[in-house]
Amino acid sequence: MEAIPFDLPYAALVPRLVNSVTRALAELVLDQPVDGAPVADHQILNRHFAWLGVQFPDGVNRHLYGGDPGNGYHPLRTVHLRWRLKLPAQITSMFENGDSIPTANMDWMEKYVRAEPTRISKLIFDAVERSNASRREASAGANLGERKRSPRIWSPSPLAIVFDFLTMPSHPGSRSFALLTLRNYLFERLSLVPDQSRPDQRFKSFSERDIEEAMSVIWTSFRPRFYSKGQDKLPSRGRGAISGDVDALVRHFLAMNGIFDLSFKSPANISSVDGSTSRTSSNSIECPIFAICPSSARS
Repeated sequence: MEAIPFDLPYAALVPRLVNSVTRALAELVLDQPVDGAPVADHQILNRHFAWLGVQFPDGVNRHLYGGDPGNGYHPLRTVHLRWRLKLPAQITSMFENGDSIPTANMDWMEKYVRAEPTRISKLIFDAVERSNASRREASAGANLGERKRSPRIWSPSPLAIVFDFLTMPSHPGSRSFALLTLRNYLFERLSLVPDQSRPDQRFKSFSERDIEEAMSVIWTSFRPRFYSKGQDKLPSRGRGAISGDVDALVRHFLAMNGIFDLSFKSPANISSVDGSTSRTSSNSIECPIFAICPSSARS
């Protein structure tokens, strides 16, 4: 008997959401000063998520567009976004694709983009600050010359922010739904599935042993060391048709849970990610958060 097909929660939303978070992260981490705090221009971040304001009827998935004054954030949905049927055709088309509002169009920026902090802009900003703080603390023993020699760009995983965003703040248990959807998103992006799930020809299967081998390569990177400076690169991935993809699966899954940051050699590398987080190079996920233990990295 064939299994009845069904859609996981948020499954249709996740690819566009990952793209939008990646674009917002790129703007934030590329604009921040060296050894400085990121600049909090929430309207610039929110322009990547205006499309979310028209995805749901009022009251449905409100945690994705609503405000909460008690926690310091405003609704993502502006007054003009409440009138979906009156939106220009060009805006409607952009929103269907999950496109960002261009900063050059000041009229659109004013009408459709919230200038104040929203839940998603705060999550992104706080995640970047937390990532920066962990590296500053871990590299406190390094001299200034050592710190300046690293031209790399560091960023939290877009999947980690999407994971937090999809979780309803008033219902922490809803995190399990987001976890299941994002795990399957990684499976699909990497064309991998567990070996007991009877995959079709589009997917390669992996075993529990493959996961154990992928973990064994990076296991020592979880251990605090006096000279790590918080910027150790993870060892190279395993060889073979399956091992490299399983390594990517494990590392992106750990990054999604806030244990690793992403690292890029140059701005050109970060702009090429555009949501395809499973296809970054072998050195893309590098920085173990030594200064913050995994259990407290999500606080």
